[in-house]
Amino acid sequence: MRLICSPSHPLAAQKRVSWAQLQTQRWVMPPPWATSRTKLHQLFYKNRLNPPTDCLESASYLATLAFVQTQNAVGFVARNVAQHLHAQGLVQVLPVALPMELPPIGLMLLAGQSPSVATLKLLACLREVAQGWEK
Repeated sequence: MRLICSPSHPLAAQKRVSWAQLQTQRWVMPPPWATSRTKLHQLFYKNRLNPPTDCLESASYLATLAFVQTQNAVGFVARNVAQHLHAQGLVQVLPVALPMELPPIGLMLLAGQSPSVATLKLLACLREVAQGWEK
């Protein structure tokens, strides 16, 4: 995971960004139910700060990009997404360590509903590929 901002954001040119500086920014964060949101909040608490209150919520990296560019916000995206957007000149990756363990993929199912045949096939394929990576 990486933190991003627009190339014109005041933090974009800094060689080091502190958690205190990040706390005062407008943010695009994952929704409250997302594990990554909890992990991000824990990093603020670890730095003896409350998480920012000026937040937009999105699970979409495209919406995050739009808010980062139009609202001068700091966004929280996957490393590969941040690298791709940076290579396109769309964002600056902030120099902040994010020591957190997150799985590379996740899937949520609705409680009380049986998965469709297509969903079951997708799950089987994902498990097969994942087993190949573990070897």
